[in-house]
Amino acid sequence: MCYNLLEENWIPVLYHNGDWKRVGIRRALEDAGNIRQIAASNPMDRVHLKSNNMDIP
Repeated sequence: MCYNLLEENWIPVLYHNGDWKRVGIRRALEDAGNIRQIAASNPMDRVHLKSNNMDIP
């Protein structure tokens, strides 16, 4: 069994309209303009995701 990070819903996100759900990488990139923040419960997870995001050209 494979876990497809592009499609499987594993990233917790909070949308600008207040909706919360888990999305895959593909959906996160497609919805990037509508996502308010990564809704990770651990503050260190949010920092890590943000800092890695800055490395993307």
